[in-house]
Amino acid sequence: MLSNKVIFANYLLKKLKEKCSAKSGELGFYMIGFKRKEPIVLELVEFKYIKRSSVSVISDPNFTGFIFSTLPPIYRVIGTLHRHPGNMLSLSSTDIKNFKNWQRFGEYIHVVTNEDCSSFAAYLFKEDYYVRIPVEFRQLRMNVKYITTQLPGKLRIYFMEGMKSAEVIPQLERSLIHVLRSLYIPFKLRGSLFDNFKGIMRRTRGIIYVHLDDLNYPLMMITEGSITISELKSRIKELFENDYIVLYNGMEINDNEKCRKYWSKDLYFRRV
Repeated sequence: MLSNKVIFANYLLKKLKEKCSAKSGELGFYMIGFKRKEPIVLELVEFKYIKRSSVSVISDPNFTGFIFSTLPPIYRVIGTLHRHPGNMLSLSSTDIKNFKNWQRFGEYIHVVTNEDCSSFAAYLFKEDYYVRIPVEFRQLRMNVKYITTQLPGKLRIYFMEGMKSAEVIPQLERSLIHVLRSLYIPFKLRGSLFDNFKGIMRRTRGIIYVHLDDLNYPLMMITEGSITISELKSRIKELFENDYIVLYNGMEINDNEKCRKYWSKDLYFRRV
């Protein structure tokens, strides 16, 4: 079923206008939220750029992979939003080519905004065609909750209050497959099948929920138990280009501690 419209939480308009005022040229964002009949966007995560000019951007595919792989179930990448120069809200030939490539992985919505981020046009790409759909900014109650499963590794499943099981359950399969594979299957199979099975049963990876100042959803970081908090900080710094202290229960934790200690816990990364 085609989406009737895409709905943005209205606080994102202020965030977007601040970004537009601070930077000239094209900007791009991943739209993060929940997939419903009318998809709801709760966060905009700016691209990490390989190249950015007044008329185009090239995003870092490693950052794209990171954003997709760290979304806790059942948050989704709804699509993208990018800025055009002047008041152009139509899609360029490059836009159409790029967004058709996205459709190999599912149904996505791509939003175009003008130079001062005051007007918007949304395009739903589906199979071999696309249609324009309305954009709405709405006051939303931020009642995002989660339930915790015991397998795998106290995995959290997030949902918006009011979502029905018919909306949640179909979206779980893809998320659970990704998490199970990441937690239990070795990156490279070595030796005999029995050796690999023993490694799978030991489970050397776990989930840490990482909260950043600029994001209103947690990153679901799957970590090796042997790596340190310092190494985890380095990974986050590399992607978001900030220095951080890490807090657990309001207290700063030692960089040399092992991630295993904080599996299934919430860590708060505060910029310094």
